[in-house]
Amino acid sequence: MDGLPEAYGGLTRREQILLGDSEGMVNRQLQRLEQGMGRGVRSVNDGCVVLLLGARLSQMIASPQYRARFGPATRAQIDLSRQVAQALAQQAGNPLEKIASVVGQVLGRDPGWIATARANLAEATYSTTALSPVAAPSRAAFDQAALRQFASAASHMSKAVAAATDQAERGYLQEQLAAYQHFTDAPKAQQTLVKALAYNPSLLRPIEGVKAARLTVSDAQSVQAAEFLERTYRDRNDLLLGVDALLADLVYDPKRVPAFEVALERLGRHLGFGAQRPEQSTGNGPDVLWATGNLRYLVLEAKSGAIADRIWRKDVEQLAHSMNWFEETYDATCNATPVLLNRSNSLEYNAVAPAGTRIITEQTMGNLGQALRKAVIALADADAWANPAVVEQQLRAHGLLSQGIAGRFSVGPRNMAKA
Repeated sequence: MDGLPEAYGGLTRREQILLGDSEGMVNRQLQRLEQGMGRGVRSVNDGCVVLLLGARLSQMIASPQYRARFGPATRAQIDLSRQVAQALAQQAGNPLEKIASVVGQVLGRDPGWIATARANLAEATYSTTALSPVAAPSRAAFDQAALRQFASAASHMSKAVAAATDQAERGYLQEQLAAYQHFTDAPKAQQTLVKALAYNPSLLRPIEGVKAARLTVSDAQSVQAAEFLERTYRDRNDLLLGVDALLADLVYDPKRVPAFEVALERLGRHLGFGAQRPEQSTGNGPDVLWATGNLRYLVLEAKSGAIADRIWRKDVEQLAHSMNWFEETYDATCNATPVLLNRSNSLEYNAVAPAGTRIITEQTMGNLGQALRKAVIALADADAWANPAVVEQQLRAHGLLSQGIAGRFSVGPRNMAKA
């Protein structure tokens, strides 16, 4: 199984974008993961090996916070796998060859392995699973809406909103609440949408639109980075897997554009910058905006889905529009650098980039990712990712301090001759 379960239907794809790593979406992914693992065996005489691949999937499997959400049998199998992995790590030899040896034992129905696996599963105990406090009122709201009892549906959905603990999910539920309210009180529905956006900026926007919130930073880069890392990662393993998962999403791939933009915003937070997605939250402005401190900003237009060997005129025009948006939204004391993320830095002959434009190509993005990874490994080894002083040392050592970061991990645009 390679990577986290992807959503293919229109509604589920939208939910995946809106909910991200929220509690609700994680629960669905874990459920689909367990279902997929269960396809390998249909009776007590069946046997199989399940290989779980990918940084994001590894992060979820390893995280202690998600352990309780797996079924008892799955937890027992994962625990046994970890014991095997620890034993293999202490042996000399090629890691893949050692894994292949264990796979051979399982598929070859080695009696010792069968006895160990069965004994491990026999210890699994099952208890009643608690229902999400959001599930029952959400279902009741849907049932009432199907009967066109929209006032009652809104009442039930209000209970679901109050029960939600994850911000992204709460905003998503408020959007559904607004949909029910619209049938009985349209102005109130618009007010609910405004409230929902405070929790989840990816939702539908009210008719009158949303005014962009000015992005500022209140602390030094190293302080903000340390606070973010401490708040986000529980231990060394979680930190390393989390950064690997982040970098796995920062790939120039036409099929993964939404994931790239989310990861680009999170990359800024890992670096200790203020970060937001104005175009997503307000319908105007750049894909991502980084506040790097001292009233300096990077206006980032992501074209990670581009497949051509050149940058088209429409792409630099979009970057120019975002720079105009910045000048209208921020005052003259603020300074912004226009940055385009594209595989190539070659401009089509009729494309004119804004003055000072920098291009983060596939190669320079790789350089930036490797620099971050090296810094994080050092912080993990020193158990110091929550220490601003040590964080600053590593950011400085790998060229990640805000001053000049755009120049270090980007190139200038190159003009192409007319064919």
